[in-house]
Amino acid sequence: MAIREGAWDCPACGQKRNRGPEKHCGACGSPRGTDVKFYLPEDSQEITDEEELKKAKSGPDWNCQFCNGDNASYKAFCSGCGAGKDGSPPREVKFIPEGGESPVNEPVKEPVKDSTKESPKPSSTVTAKGAKGGCLALLMSFLLFMLIGCCCSSFFSKDTTVTVNGFKWERTVEIEKLKTIREKAWEGQVPAGADIISKSKEIYKYEKVQTGTETKTKIVKEKVKTGTKKVKTGVKDMGNGYFEDVYKDEPVYETREKEVRTEEPVYKEKPLYKQRITYEIDKWTVGRTEKKSGQDQKASWPNVNLRSKEREGKRTETYTVLCTDDQGKNLTYNAKSEQEWLSIEKGKTYKAKAAFDKVTEIVRE
Repeated sequence: MAIREGAWDCPACGQKRNRGPEKHCGACGSPRGTDVKFYLPEDSQEITDEEELKKAKSGPDWNCQFCNGDNASYKAFCSGCGAGKDGSPPREVKFIPEGGESPVNEPVKEPVKDSTKESPKPSSTVTAKGAKGGCLALLMSFLLFMLIGCCCSSFFSKDTTVTVNGFKWERTVEIEKLKTIREKAWEGQVPAGADIISKSKEIYKYEKVQTGTETKTKIVKEKVKTGTKKVKTGVKDMGNGYFEDVYKDEPVYETREKEVRTEEPVYKEKPLYKQRITYEIDKWTVGRTEKKSGQDQKASWPNVNLRSKEREGKRTETYTVLCTDDQGKNLTYNAKSEQEWLSIEKGKTYKAKAAFDKVTEIVRE
């Protein structure tokens, strides 16, 4: 690993790029001091001189605990006051990563690979979350659709006044008739009370049955480690005006293709048979509808004359108010109940909410 000479700037006179290992400024002679920081110029060359390399590798400088003097690691006594080295703290050795100064001055350590750590494996909860996310997205889409519909109705709805011109009503009664119906069902699904007409064996469904395997070949790509390469990760401030390049080994991979053969199952569709039963059964079905309508507020139900094998079924009723708005536009309002419809008076003007050609609400004070 290459060692290069660093530099420092004089805090007394501002002289730039004093040689890192020098203890005094080359311009004013002021001592370097323990607070001065070293830096590595971009054009700093690798040191090849054996003596200088020996100095660089001797260790960090130390600061005299008595006079705070700056001394080389190989000096046993302080050059300022003569005190011994024992007990005096050394300058800090720190790692500076590529791209800038490390935010924390941490001691340099060789990278250690922890073989006990494995890459995280996807768990089943990921799939569960994905499924929940899909359902949630569907629900959110539905709610958004409903919200948009409500917003559009509210957006186009406006306050107005309407004058009642007339009324319409309609009432219907479904008449159900008991008829004999012929139907089909699978065995076990025939309703109680049915008369069996015939039975036949028919295909109920198909199922996949494995009949063997076949060999298939495909080309797959894989990464293969072919070696390692040295990658510079930063530099080490050696604490004595020198810097050492720090490298780590990184694997080198190559993408290769290989032929893979697999045995894949072969299936065929096998029909499954079941009894298909034709039967007859009596059912109530809508045979006809009796209707009555009018253009007043005297709604009544149609007369229902039941015939043989008939019964009264579902009843429906609608009550409509005919009116015009303050612009003379014809509008209609479908009352929510007969009681509301009867409470509205012909010729009277009401406050209302309208959207397009419909009145959505009539306010009765």
